[in-house]
Amino acid sequence: MARLHEYQGKAILAANGFKIPRGRAASSANDAVATAKELGGEVVIKIQAWTTGRAGMGGVAFAKKPDDVRTHAERMLSMKVGQFPVEAVLVEEKIDIDREFFLSFAIDDAARAPVIIFAVGGGTGIEERAASTRRIACEVNTGPLGSAVKEAVNGCGLSQAHANQLGESIRKLFAAARSVEARYLEISRANSITRRRLWSASPMQSNRAIIAAHFTLRS
Repeated sequence: MARLHEYQGKAILAANGFKIPRGRAASSANDAVATAKELGGEVVIKIQAWTTGRAGMGGVAFAKKPDDVRTHAERMLSMKVGQFPVEAVLVEEKIDIDREFFLSFAIDDAARAPVIIFAVGGGTGIEERAASTRRIACEVNTGPLGSAVKEAVNGCGLSQAHANQLGESIRKLFAAARSVEARYLEISRANSITRRRLWSASPMQSNRAIIAAHFTLRS
């Protein structure tokens, strides 16, 4: 399976209509500092590596000052994940999280058709919450069934406008999966913040990539 880094995966999401946090990859501490200064405010710095649990290994950090960005970037760019050196970090604006949702696209081999899994809450511990997930049936050529999408999002306690945004994100997920010929693709967190606009920001996977995505609801 070919793999993409988080920043490359977010480019795929952006190409399919998702709003992603401002930021870019940096291969040196100087590049990381320059990006942080352009963004302004607090930023998050994340190692670009094909692994899960990056925060637990010190691969995710927040910083408000350029000197702190430099310190974190230098440390991360000296790390190894397994036998592979970290060659880049992603520096992007920090987004405040209010509410999370989980979405994944997969091919159901038994049904010989695509399906989207939807759940309230992020991807952490999703295996233990399997009973609370919803399966949204999809047509191969046209995507998620409208009635199934409506039933899933209307039970989340969102306003109609925000439910419509979430439903549109489900349809965009299908389009993103088709665009990279994915057999499996996941957006592990969707969250809403004060002004309620849809963003994309935590790990997403496809048969060609491990991508990071994540989205938020705003008005």
